[in-house]
Amino acid sequence: MKETNYFRIGFMGSSCSGKTTTAIIIANDLKLELEEEIESKLLANWIASGKIKDKRGLYPDLSREFQEQALSIREYNSEQIVRGVSDRTAADLLVYNRIYVQPYFSGDYAAKFTKRCETVMKTYSHLFMFPVGVLPLEDNGSRTMNIDYQKKIHNLLLQVLNELMLPYIFLSQEKLTVNERVEEVKKCLIK
Repeated sequence: MKETNYFRIGFMGSSCSGKTTTAIIIANDLKLELEEEIESKLLANWIASGKIKDKRGLYPDLSREFQEQALSIREYNSEQIVRGVSDRTAADLLVYNRIYVQPYFSGDYAAKFTKRCETVMKTYSHLFMFPVGVLPLEDNGSRTMNIDYQKKIHNLLLQVLNELMLPYIFLSQEKLTVNERVEEVKKCLIK
């Protein structure tokens, strides 16, 4: 692996594609800070505090507040973490923002949110796109348990990456074991 002080890895993809498990192992193996998925923890906190009853309580105004808070955390982390791995990125957040928030607010809001996400995305030295539909969907209370929806998210992520002209590595569509996926990522980091 190339020696550098700045080394930020971002994993992207739909739910249940292996991002979190791979991120945890890569973080441990390479001694990197783990930037765990922000959105699920934030959602759990909002539910626990009674701000919302469940994920369906995120109507447009609350969804906007939720995503603004998540993006603010990602912006902070992008300034603080110089050697880390994230199991989701601002590109993932941008996709959900375009689905659940932007249709209800002005184009000016959309442009500003997109620019903020792009700024965070440019802090990654390596971006990896995980394949969709390789692993079975597992309900964690915040996921949409529909493979067609997950495929839609995957395709929208690819559109965002292309729109923002961000280089990324598309991981194998093969059904790999956790260790095989980790090795696939490590081989790409060696280059």
